[in-house]
Amino acid sequence: MLRYIYTDDVSDMGNMANELVAIAVEYGLCRLKAFAVKYLCNDLTIENVCKRFIFSEKFSCEELKECCQKFINCNSEDLKKK
Repeated sequence: MLRYIYTDDVSDMGNMANELVAIAVEYGLCRLKAFAVKYLCNDLTIENVCKRFIFSEKFSCEELKECCQKFINCNSEDLKKK
């Protein structure tokens, strides 16, 4: 988060995206939240979509929620197998 505050750079988000959304919500960092949500949307998989949907509800991330819903609709057959 400090790197983002000082450099406006979030290029190496990796596994920190969930935490960054939570921090961004807590401190009102809208751009950081948007970057992290975009990363989470682009990184959806069969394995993580349900957890990310629940996460989107918890942190009021409508964009992430919509991405999850679209992903679920497009991959419903594969999700049923899991």
